[in-house]
Amino acid sequence: MKKRLLTLLSAAVLCGMVSGCCISHDWQEATCTAPKTCAKCGETEGEPLAHTWVDATCTEAKHCSVCGTTEGEPLPHTWVDATYETPKTCSVCGATEGEPKQSYFAQYGVDVPDGPVDCTVDYIYYNKEDPETYCRVGDAVFTQTDCYADPADEEGYQNVHLTLTMAMQPGYYYDAAEGVNYTSATFVNYMYDWYTGRKLPTRDMRGDDAQEYAVTLDIDGVSYEVSYSKEVSWEQGEWVFDEAGNATSSDTATQEFIFRIPEGYDGLVYCAYPKREYTELDTETVTGLDEAEYADLDPTDEETEEDKKIIEDQRFFRINHTEIPVREAETGTEDAAGNETAE
Repeated sequence: MKKRLLTLLSAAVLCGMVSGCCISHDWQEATCTAPKTCAKCGETEGEPLAHTWVDATCTEAKHCSVCGTTEGEPLPHTWVDATYETPKTCSVCGATEGEPKQSYFAQYGVDVPDGPVDCTVDYIYYNKEDPETYCRVGDAVFTQTDCYADPADEEGYQNVHLTLTMAMQPGYYYDAAEGVNYTSATFVNYMYDWYTGRKLPTRDMRGDDAQEYAVTLDIDGVSYEVSYSKEVSWEQGEWVFDEAGNATSSDTATQEFIFRIPEGYDGLVYCAYPKREYTELDTETVTGLDEAEYADLDPTDEETEEDKKIIEDQRFFRINHTEIPVREAETGTEDAAGNETAE
């Protein structure tokens, strides 16, 4: 009997050695990388589970959310071109490449500070009977005296009111030795779009004058309808005589702009442009209206050193880049700009 018991025990031990754990498996549930498996002996049952696939995106390849196994490559990005505010950007994942687009002025490395306008540039005063012979260069002081906004009549638009003075000393001059009166003064200014560099339409003006124009600006695929008006008035100061009999008198031009612009457009740029020689005024031709013209920032090899110096000495100011006060409209008239002359 004892011998029979020993035989049975030996058989049980042998069975355990052969089958690993034939008495009781310790089963681990199947996964997508392994079938159902005994943790003690390694015996398996069935097949691994199917992967739980997550579709590929532009940041990750197709992959199993359980085990991390991947198939293939990530999808290509869905790129949206760079704008003046943002670099090239994937619309799906937000990845970026490069830098935002540069404005026309930034491309040429031209400094365009935010207003107010405050600068001095050359202007000319001359004898209108013989300007080729009697023409002198003086300093015109450009000073912004007011800038504010108010709602426009059309929804989605606002009016920006800008007032500047250009003080010329002398604006009038009498040369006693030559017996010559210098009774006209001319300065130059323009308005541009900061993003594209496009010049707003303008013409030469003589004396107290006014004008108004409209133009479409295409910026990052969006069309902005911009219109503006300007009124110019001149005021002469008192004559001052010296011991030699020469006489001088100041001359001050006041410009009153009203810009009608879409809300969100912040690209108005004022330019004070040096005037150093006499040219005939053309009060009929409007530039920049039917054919786009752009800020003169890149002198060509054919231009003279004086031309290049004039380009270098331009002064630019962004008018509505920063927040400007909002208030009720004041009395004003409409217009635009180029050469402007007191007679």
